[in-house]
Amino acid sequence: MYHRLFAALAPLLARAIADQTFPGAAVGVSRRQGAIRQDCLFCFGRQRFGPSRAVDFRTCYDLASLTKPLATTLCIFSLIKAGSLSLTTQANEILKDHRLDNLNGVTILDLLNHHSGLAPYHEFFHELSTIHDQHLRDELLASISRLSVDKPEDRRQRYSDIGFILLGMICEQVSGLPLDLYAQKYLSLPLDLQDRIFFNRRGRHREADYAPTEERGLSGESLTGQVHDENAALLGGVAGHAGLFGDIGGVLELVVFILEAVSRGRSHPYLAAADLRRAVARREADGTWGLGFDTRSATGSSSGEYFSAASFGHLGFTGTSFWVDPERELAVVLLSNRVHPRRDNVKIKEFRPRFHDVVMRAVLG
Repeated sequence: MYHRLFAALAPLLARAIADQTFPGAAVGVSRRQGAIRQDCLFCFGRQRFGPSRAVDFRTCYDLASLTKPLATTLCIFSLIKAGSLSLTTQANEILKDHRLDNLNGVTILDLLNHHSGLAPYHEFFHELSTIHDQHLRDELLASISRLSVDKPEDRRQRYSDIGFILLGMICEQVSGLPLDLYAQKYLSLPLDLQDRIFFNRRGRHREADYAPTEERGLSGESLTGQVHDENAALLGGVAGHAGLFGDIGGVLELVVFILEAVSRGRSHPYLAAADLRRAVARREADGTWGLGFDTRSATGSSSGEYFSAASFGHLGFTGTSFWVDPERELAVVLLSNRVHPRRDNVKIKEFRPRFHDVVMRAVLG
């Protein structure tokens, strides 16, 4: 499988780099056939355009919204397994010290399913930029309490960063730990991935090990090892919607764990396989979201043409993604920094389905 994949991917990635879709990328593919699991990792291009370090297996990427399924969702389900939360728990039951009257009746399930009525996005980083750290959480929740929320009868699935910011805060309130420390202790350490996929508040690895993201400010310096999302940066780089970093091997291993829990019941001390099966299943006929995970749309999916209808995954704004086909026991991870040097580069939208089609044709032979 490795040689077929490399022969198919090398020209595709070379063209994408030449077309400045991104300066480089890392790819991970895992497939199990019976008792045999084969993992293939590939690196292409450089960390930035122009002379720079080549992408290698140590290169860490800003995973952006992959934080939602690979950290926050898993943390919430670990608290559910522990009996500290349930899907029917209401958000304002947990955050009861704050008057979140606009979220009356909104449950953990609603937030995970993007069915809370909250808007997709709000620029908290503008209005709260001068707030001192010790008051920031309170002021952020006060700002959320003033947001317009759809009436229950008007609600539909609508992707929301704000909902996952709340889920991160709920995890911290219930567990008594910062989200990054909770994720490390209860998710990463049992899988020995604590140095491979992580929130970067405490500055891991050398700066040279990070693929830079956007150039900002008058100096034009690229963010390197600092979270790209401005609202996550406001929260110190640790938030429920963004903030996770990882290298290709670490991200693939975590995604494969989820695949094997779903398809084979693989155990984890703090996660239940039955909960993960529930998370990756589509919940509504007129929407694609499960609980923290997206599923494959019938047309126009970034997963291309060949993934089965049971497939699940997620995209990250910075140029990252994973797609999993449980029927074929196949996982595909793409890490890139397409926002370097500018976020208005959207060529990856056309690249992603083409990339997944090339992978699937090579794997399925």
